[in-house]
Amino acid sequence: MKTLSMLLVACSLHAYGQSDPCQKIGFANMQMIAQQLPETRQMEKELSSFGGQLQSQLNEKYSSYQKRAVDFESLPHNTDDAELKARRDELLRLQQEIEKFSSDAENKFLQKQEELMRPILLKIDLSINEVAAENDYSIIINTELPAGQRLLLFGNKTYDISDLVLKKLGVTVNLQQR
Repeated sequence: MKTLSMLLVACSLHAYGQSDPCQKIGFANMQMIAQQLPETRQMEKELSSFGGQLQSQLNEKYSSYQKRAVDFESLPHNTDDAELKARRDELLRLQQEIEKFSSDAENKFLQKQEELMRPILLKIDLSINEVAAENDYSIIINTELPAGQRLLLFGNKTYDISDLVLKKLGVTVNLQQR
């Protein structure tokens, strides 16, 4: 909403007789640009490896839990109550450890993803700023927001600077990956 307001203000300056013409507005798809970068593919490999390590650790914990659960189920019927309670408590503790590890692993994965993505987004942002300055754009709008929401509902491809940004980044546009 804030961006839309900025657009209306920029264009309304011209309508009210200001000497400046309507601002030149362009748009770019940062998600598509990021997908074209080799750094993103490297980041995905690193994230996959990191996720695999976390999953392996979780699998080990779960296997240990399952083994102990099977051992508990196979205890003789005459096992004393203190032993049964100790085994049940151990299973409960292991289950809680697994749940905590799972939650912590998910948070670690998201933090790692953000950490690896930050320099890529910064690089794209700097290139967008350079392309905008070189081509006299006043405003650049991102066409995709998180969760697939679109900021730009329509845009003439003439004003799409995504390919210029990729060129600035030294990436050959692969039309099959767009």
